[in-house]
Amino acid sequence: ATSMVGLLGYYATVYYVCGGNVVEATKWNSMMGIAGLVCGLVGIFFAGWVARRWGKRNALMTVLVLGIVAFIGDWFFYNPQLPWLQLFASGGVAFIGAGFWTIYGSAMADVIDHDELGSGQRREGSFAACGSWISKVGLALGNGASGWVLMFTGFDAKLPAQGEDALLLIRIFLSGIPICGLLVALYIVSRYFLTEQRMHEIRAELEARRGTV
Repeated sequence: ATSMVGLLGYYATVYYVCGGNVVEATKWNSMMGIAGLVCGLVGIFFAGWVARRWGKRNALMTVLVLGIVAFIGDWFFYNPQLPWLQLFASGGVAFIGAGFWTIYGSAMADVIDHDELGSGQRREGSFAACGSWISKVGLALGNGASGWVLMFTGFDAKLPAQGEDALLLIRIFLSGIPICGLLVALYIVSRYFLTEQRMHEIRAELEARRGTV
């Protein structure tokens, strides 16, 4: 859902915030990239801190809720009168993205332990391969669909300025599509049953079975 609107942020900057001035938009996109880098690094430390304090599931849910807030904020952050607010748009997306993938990798280790307890096999390779393949397919589908989403807004690359209806749909989809996807993810993560207590129990059982860590 978030990759489906990857193009929209760029075009919102160029045609909505900067009124079609590509040179000015390029400057802002460069600064947005730097803001994303900084906020992404902060997001890693934040997600790790929440996970250590309240558990991985709560950390994932916190990151997803913040992601919803960030994409709601995109409606206000892309503002022709206050173009510097775009830095919060890119920073917010990078913050929640880095936090999510940090916890995702750690949670995968818990899933592997849970699988070993039931199957008696250690299958890190299979889980890593399947997880990587599914993630890449999802990103590929999202990036591929982003062009269709842009076309649906009525965007016309031949025009130096886009119509109000096209700009409105770009802004709506830029916030709305990721919010819908993150709400689905939030529901799924809320049902994730490998809590910290359960993982301590699984770890103890595995160590007793193996006789080693």
